[in-house]
Amino acid sequence: MKRILVAAVPFLAAALFVAAPELAMASSGATCKQVQSELASGKTPAAVAKDLKISQKRVTNCNAHVASASKRMHSKQPATNPAIAN
Repeated sequence: MKRILVAAVPFLAAALFVAAPELAMASSGATCKQVQSELASGKTPAAVAKDLKISQKRVTNCNAHVASASKRMHSKQPATNPAIAN
């Protein structure tokens, strides 16, 4: 039984480490989707942080996370062949 516990502890710690940003946002009640919605409406990051009761760093991280996800999505699209496009 102790071996199972000793083997499971690193996996639980890794899972908690990976889920930490999502848990932090969930505990405050603000999601990245809400942050992006507020930013899209024209608010400044400082105003969004104050309204959602989160730090300005979380607003910045969320914005960076969305930007990197967008960059990854666009980089996976196949390049068009100029011979086929014409």
